[in-house]
Formats: sequence, structure tokens, C-alpha cells
Amino acid sequence: MDSTNYLEWNKNSHETIVCIHGFADNASMFVPLQKIFPGKRILSINLPMNLNRTATYNIPELSKYVSELLDNMHLTQYSLIGFSLGGLIATELAWQDPRAKNLVLLNSFPSLSVVKPVSKYLFNLKPLLKQKPVLYLYSRTNTNQLVRRIGGAPQLPSKTINHMRKSYISVFGTLLNCLSYQGVGKYKKITIPKTIILFKDDKVLSYKTISKYAWQNEIEIKTVEHGGHNATDDYWVSAENVLRSSIDKNNPA
Repeated sequence: MDSTNYLEWNKNSHETIVCIHGFADNASMFVPLQKIFPGKRILSINLPMNLNRTATYNIPELSKYVSELLDNMHLTQYSLIGFSLGGLIATELAWQDPRAKNLVLLNSFPSLSVVKPVSKYLFNLKPLLKQKPVLYLYSRTNTNQLVRRIGGAPQLPSKTINHMRKSYISVFGTLLNCLSYQGVGKYKKITIPKTIILFKDDKVLSYKTISKYAWQNEIEIKTVEHGGHNATDDYWVSAENVLRSSIDKNNPA
């Protein structure tokens, strides 16, 4: 996995897009954005789960981590794209940082536990689930390709599987911490342009459940038919038009 704090492309561009990856991903997942936004600076953050195998984090801590990196780069304004868990971090960051001028949640929603009984259940069991043997067992089950195939989950690259197994405490412990994050209220109060992009065939985040919850809470979403949870070869091709419209319409070159 990436060992640096961030990756960067088009450094000399005057317009910056800050990208935040998901819980088991890394900064290199946003390499395709170079072609989608060739005239913009792409700053892809590498979250600390890739740098410290034994530490766990929550959304406020991860948001602070990103904010401090941006402070060190002396950014004055930027757009945000958060993928999956990165969308929660992006929501928290946009809520607090006046430098954020645009927010895009990709395959994400400001609360991953949209069913309240499930959220309460996870909160009550968290002390047990965060035990090292439990996290180890879950990591082995979650990364077993046969188990994932039977359960209908997308297949994972070997690099991702190795990372999830070697860093099971930081990866799954952090995920568990973040599942109880409730950012819907904050998202609704964020006044900058904002977009939620969901994929109908996403097997990680249920489109049916989340789109219904979004409608009940009067939250607008944009829908893409195919691409899954970054699970297909044409994922970025499918996401390109809606991503470009979400960023460019509010940030003319």
C-alpha cells in the first residue's frame, strides 16, 4: 500500500480537488481522475489506516488528519470528493472547514447505518467487536473470496486483500468506529454545492435502502446505473459525466 501521506497530480493548477478514499483503499484509487479532470490539481489523501496497522480512528479524527495535511499545504480553497467511508470524512471536513467550496460523496452517504436499530446494535456491541481476535476472525472471513462470492459481495484485488489481512486492526477497527457516525444533519446544513452519487448495482451500499432514506430526509441524489462499488473495469467511465458535472458546474475553469 502507499506509504506516503498523499499523492498529487497537476500540482501547478490553480484549482484543487481533494480526494478521500474508502476504509480499505488507498490514495492510488483516484489515479483515473487525472483523465477526468486534466486541468485540475488532484490531491489524493492517504488515510492513516495505511500507515499504522495497530491504530484505529473515528470520523472526527480522520477529518482532523486531512485538515492538518491541507493546512501544511497552505490551501486556501478546494473541492472535495469522498468515496465510500471517505464521504463521511469529507462531510465532517466540509462541515468545519470554510475552505471547502464543493462536496461530492461518491458511493457514499453521510451515515452508513441508516437503520436506527442497526446503529444502536453496533454501538452496544462495539467493545466486544473491537477485540483483536474478533477483528482477526472477521478479516479472514471478509477477505475470503469464496465467502464473498457466496454472499454476493464484489471480488477484491489481491493487493486489497493482503492489506485488509495485515492491517486488520486499523482497517476493521476504524470501520467499526465509523459505522455509528451520524452526519445527515450536518450534511443538510452544509451550504456549499453538494452532490451524492449512488450506483444502482452497488453491493456494498444498498441503493434501495439509502435512496429511500435520502428521499425521506429530502436529500437529493444522483444515480448511475452500473459500476458497483468501484467494482467494474468501466467504473470511472460510468462515473465520469456525473463527477464532471458535479465539480465543473460550480467551478468554471
